[in-house]
Amino acid sequence: MAAKGKPELKEAARPDAVPLRLVRDPQYVPTSRNKGWNRISIIFWSRQPYRPNVSAADFRLPSGGFTLRTLATCLFCGLAITLGYIWFVLFFVTILAGVDLGPWFFAIMAGSPLVIGTILFVLAIGRRNRERDLAAEF
Repeated sequence: MAAKGKPELKEAARPDAVPLRLVRDPQYVPTSRNKGWNRISIIFWSRQPYRPNVSAADFRLPSGGFTLRTLATCLFCGLAITLGYIWFVLFFVTILAGVDLGPWFFAIMAGSPLVIGTILFVLAIGRRNRERDLAAEF
């Protein structure tokens, strides 16, 4: 029975009560609960370690439908590289150097994305084949 005016301590609020979560924790050693990094307050309020939910399916490589999407992506990257590196340089060469490239400018701008996209596609397919061979070893 509690004294007059003072509430009775419940089981979880008692100072000597150990939370059930700590009893199950293999790292908890109940030697000195009030000193050091092993005290109950630090263990109780600290974040639990992150354990990701990873399965064997997460490590599998994609198996199909790769070539058409890869070709479109590589051609788009070839266009972006052409606009960023080749058009920029040719634009300033024609303005600052006063060189008139005429039809060559349009031929270069039309052929560069196809050439660069094809090179990127060949490199991507070769990399995919090497990754498949490496995955087959494991």
